Amino acid sequence: MSQFLSNQNKAYLFAAIAIFFWSTVATAFKLSLKHLEPIQLVFYSTIFSVLVLFFIVLFQGKLKLIKNFSKHALLRCAFLALLNPCLYYIILFKGYDILPAQEAMVINFSWPVMIVILSIPILKQTIDIKSFLSIIVCYIGVVVIASKGDIFSMQFESPLGVI
Repeated sequence: MSQFLSNQNKAYLFAAIAIFFWSTVATAFKLSLKHLEPIQLVFYSTIFSVLVLFFIVLFQGKLKLIKNFSKHALLRCAFLALLNPCLYYIILFKGYDILPAQEAMVINFSWPVMIVILSIPILKQTIDIKSFLSIIVCYIGVVVIASKGDIFSMQFESPLGVI
């Protein structure tokens, strides 16, 4: 493949593949949640991820590097993993469980905008008027989708799912 595609074209191809697969997550989540509770889905996906990462580390010959971590560091990593991804995904999957997929997906994918907003007080970032207006437009879009176009009623199919 490298003979036929430049690095830039490979980047476009891989970006298109990533977009294709990420665009299917709402459907995959809804189908999975027909058969599993959110916590079960997180459990099985965590087990699968740990096994895949274990075998990657094993085949790379880096398993011995785990001994370099202190017990405190390993416990800290385990605690942080309980927060994200575990707690995050339990909440996310509950949202997908009680909301229509298209609403949950739009709300979920508004997190990059939230990072920009949180960078203002936490990192003391400044944003220009264009960025501020972009944030407003993005969240108006989220409200339009979550309210099914009736933004002034502010009645949602599942207020808990929107939160």
